[in-house]
Amino acid sequence: MPEKTSLCLLSGGLDSIAAMIIATQKTTVLLGITIDYGQRARKQEIESASRVCKYLGIPHRKITIDWLGQTGSAILQQGKDIPEFSF
Repeated sequence: MPEKTSLCLLSGGLDSIAAMIIATQKTTVLLGITIDYGQRARKQEIESASRVCKYLGIPHRKITIDWLGQTGSAILQQGKDIPEFSF
């Protein structure tokens, strides 16, 4: 077992899941944390993060930040278009 411990911030997306798996190889992950800031996909993201933590045997907690939902972001508001970028 690794000597170092860590907490992992987990959105439920592929990047944070991969980062958490790497963290489990290098540290003892004590807790997976997901932030609910009112994002449109929060239900799916929180469920995904919870499932990954359960699979890995790591406790999972959701932290709700209600006030952040008062901002005017397309990620947060259903009526706003999500900007498209071309590269």
